[in-house]
Amino acid sequence: MLKRRPISNNNEYLSNSIAQALVFTSEINRDSGKDVTLDLSDIGDISPALALSLIVYCSKCGKKIQFVNSGNKRDCIFLNEQGLKPDNLRGSAFKAVLEGFADKTFTPIISFPADFDSDYKDIVSSLVEDLVIRQSGIKTNVATGIKYIIEETLDNITEHSRTDRGFIFARTNPDKHYIDISIADRGITLLGSYNTLPDNEISDDLEAIKAANRGISSKNLPEAENRGYGIYTSKKMIIDGLKGQYMMISGNACFMKDNQYDNFFSLPEDCRWEGTIVSFRFCYDVPDFNYINFIE
Repeated sequence: MLKRRPISNNNEYLSNSIAQALVFTSEINRDSGKDVTLDLSDIGDISPALALSLIVYCSKCGKKIQFVNSGNKRDCIFLNEQGLKPDNLRGSAFKAVLEGFADKTFTPIISFPADFDSDYKDIVSSLVEDLVIRQSGIKTNVATGIKYIIEETLDNITEHSRTDRGFIFARTNPDKHYIDISIADRGITLLGSYNTLPDNEISDDLEAIKAANRGISSKNLPEAENRGYGIYTSKKMIIDGLKGQYMMISGNACFMKDNQYDNFFSLPEDCRWEGTIVSFRFCYDVPDFNYINFIE
C-alpha cells in the first residue's frame, strides 16, 4: 500500500481545508490500487472541514482508504471508522463517551442515522451543542445562535439529502477564540435534491449551490421557501454577527463567504463529492452579538 502526504498544514482560512482535500482526492484518483494509505503526518490536528471532506469522498470513491500518522491519533481512529456511531451504543453510553471530551478542545467525529423520522439527529444535536458550549465557555448570547445554526443545518440533511448517514465534527481554537464546525452527508447532493422536484430547471452543481444559498428551497412543500431562508439566516449570523467564515461543497461546486470574500466556483470534475458539506468558523467571544437581530 502506498503512503500519500498532503500539503503542509495551514488553518488560517477554511479554504485551506478544501485545498488539502483536493490534494488528497487527486492522489487517490491517480493511485491505481484499491488500497491506499494516506499519511497525515503533515497535518497535526485535522480540521473539521478536511475530516468530513475526506469521509464523504472516501466513502464513495470505491477504494479502501487507511489514514495513519496524524498528530492526533484519535482523529485517525475516527476517520478510519468513519465516525462514532450513536446507534451502536445505548443512549447513556453515547452520552458518557461525549462526556469524556468535556475537557478537550474537540468533539469526536460523529456519524448518525439521517433518516427523516430518526430521533438520533435531535439527540446528537443537543449533546454536541452542550459539549461545544461547555468546552469553550460560550456565553448565552452566542450559544443561542450556535444552536440555531447547527439545528438548521442538521434539519436540511435529514429533509433533503436522502442519505443513510450524517456527520458532525467540531474543534475549538482557544488561543484565537474561534470554533470550527462541519456538518455533512453522503446523499444525493443539492442538485439531486432539486432534481426530485417535478418542474426543476436547475441542471448542474454550481447552479444548485447558488440556488440553495439564495433562499430557494428544494423541499416541495408550501412552506418550502421559508426552509431555504434557514441557510441565509445562518450565513448572516456567522459572518455578520460572529465575525466568521462559511463554506459549502456539493457535487463539484463550492461556495465560500466571509466579510471580504463571496464566491461560487466549480471544482475539478474528477474531485466530485457525492454529498454536501457545510463548514463554518465563528468567533465565540462576541459580547454584543444578539441572535434576535438575525431572525427573519
